[in-house]
Amino acid sequence: MSVPRLALNWVICFSLAISCGMAQSPFAFTEVAPSAHANAAGGNLISYSKRDGLSFLQNPALLDSTLENQLSVSYSPYFSGHYNSLSYVLPGKKSYTAGVFARALNFGKFVQTDDIGNVTGQFSVGNYDLGIGVAKSIERISFGANLRLVNSLFAGYWSSAVALDCGGTYMIPEKGIHLSLVARNIGFSLSRSPFIENQLPFNLLVGMSIKPQFMPARFHIVLDQLSDWSSENKEKLTSGRKAFSHLALGADILFRENIYLTVSNNFGRSLNSNESHIFSGYGVGLTIDFKRASLGISNAANPLLKNQTVFSLAYKL
Repeated sequence: MSVPRLALNWVICFSLAISCGMAQSPFAFTEVAPSAHANAAGGNLISYSKRDGLSFLQNPALLDSTLENQLSVSYSPYFSGHYNSLSYVLPGKKSYTAGVFARALNFGKFVQTDDIGNVTGQFSVGNYDLGIGVAKSIERISFGANLRLVNSLFAGYWSSAVALDCGGTYMIPEKGIHLSLVARNIGFSLSRSPFIENQLPFNLLVGMSIKPQFMPARFHIVLDQLSDWSSENKEKLTSGRKAFSHLALGADILFRENIYLTVSNNFGRSLNSNESHIFSGYGVGLTIDFKRASLGISNAANPLLKNQTVFSLAYKL
């Protein structure tokens, strides 16, 4: 096998290994938390969206009128590259709310060589996701969908797919409860590279956020990968630990209404890792809301991604 082919295969294996560990697909990067708050809350924050314009990337039902005309961006260093998310929620729609978004996982450039090791140039590796989301609210219920075009580029070889995310949220405002159900990455391939496996990583999730009336805290509970109970990693777990491997728990500790510290533990990350303790899936972050802007920073330990740090900024135009 030629050196370029060896290098290409190494990059593919490397990217698959770190792309969330959820599916043997470069499209699994779409499961990486898009914002600092989501990253700190366990990686999947599907039932709460206050001033987080990137929240509808994880649950399209979270698009609502409070986010209209908001521009949101996040940045995360990712090994030698970076992971970026960008969204804009469109203004002025009375019957529904719409938003557009883009995200990219860029691994940077790699040296290309010929069969005997002579450098012949460079090649790029990256994953890209473009989409539009629409949501509608009817009293206590909101539902929405994201339509996305997902692409992966490996040394000039493209793999593409069309994906649909569907979500619903039921709100009980007098009790401070939000309940959500989400199905992500429903779709099909448009093109296939001979070197890239392009199966979409389907994910079924349920979640709840609750704010007790007299407590300065908000709690988040998420169960994810509910359609996958028999992966290679989970086969090594007992029935009880296998159930916990789908669970993420998070809490926002409210210093003030506009300043809160988020802590979490994603048990799936910890139980599926080689770490010796159950808290190896922890996350922590800080969010500060201003009149027109919101700033966030978080760090989450992930056995495959090591430490993922995310910086987020949202601004109401």
